[in-house]
Amino acid sequence: TIRQYEEAKNEEDFLFCFFYHSEENCPKCPRALKAFKKFSESVKDVVFVYTINCDEFEDPELIPICKSKKKNSLPAISCFTPPLMKINPYTKKPMAATESEFREEMKAEEMSEYVVKLMPAYRKIITTLKEFKRFLNDKTVPVKMVAFTKKKTTSPMLKGLSAMYRDRIDFAEIKK
Repeated sequence: TIRQYEEAKNEEDFLFCFFYHSEENCPKCPRALKAFKKFSESVKDVVFVYTINCDEFEDPELIPICKSKKKNSLPAISCFTPPLMKINPYTKKPMAATESEFREEMKAEEMSEYVVKLMPAYRKIITTLKEFKRFLNDKTVPVKMVAFTKKKTTSPMLKGLSAMYRDRIDFAEIKK
């Protein structure tokens, strides 16, 4: 339903949505859907994924990508990144998720690379012993997890875990 879609995209989780039409309305959608399902299997423990058949909504006009004038733009994938802060400190209103459209070839590998680039990493980067001690002594979130790495970028697994357990586990990364 529209309500479920709106609630899902405004959750605190990283969300990947595949929008499509049935085969009679979109000949290229079945092949793309197959690639999306392969992709979603590979990231099911890290990213929330939804498939949305625009033909099944009572009023598809309520979902921008499903609007009749955009029918030729399907299949399409949108990625919803949760805001870094829940509440805007100036307006005191809830922050909204950021939507970005996947514009690559509809292949599972391309989707995976795209997700890894966009996924937020809710972790602190620690560079000094003083920062490390401050991190350990901060009791705001009592459970801590520290990743020691030689990699220049944050691993997809750490990004996924930090997003999934945000506000329950305090994550940090120490890079060599």
